[in-house]
Amino acid sequence: MKEVAYKLDWLTERGYNAGALTECSRREGDSLIVDVTHEQWAGEVQRVKASRIPAHSRGLGDTVAKAIKAVTLGSLKPCVPCAKRIAWLNRLLPYD
Repeated sequence: MKEVAYKLDWLTERGYNAGALTECSRREGDSLIVDVTHEQWAGEVQRVKASRIPAHSRGLGDTVAKAIKAVTLGSLKPCVPCAKRIAWLNRLLPYD
């Protein structure tokens, strides 16, 4: 178990649902103490990260990245060459 203290307003500003983290957290004043090794916290982090992905693709690079993520079920982690490929393809064939 590894506990980390977060200010409640900081969590809320970033889209975390502090009220949903009942199994892996406890409140102390204006802070939320979270067990960052708990699966519930990992799920909330993934939910917030997924919500930050643009709903529409800006170009071919975003479309290819989404297709790769879907086919591999998210098992491939993005790397620097991936980001370069996405940017290059977005410049090559933008949708805007």
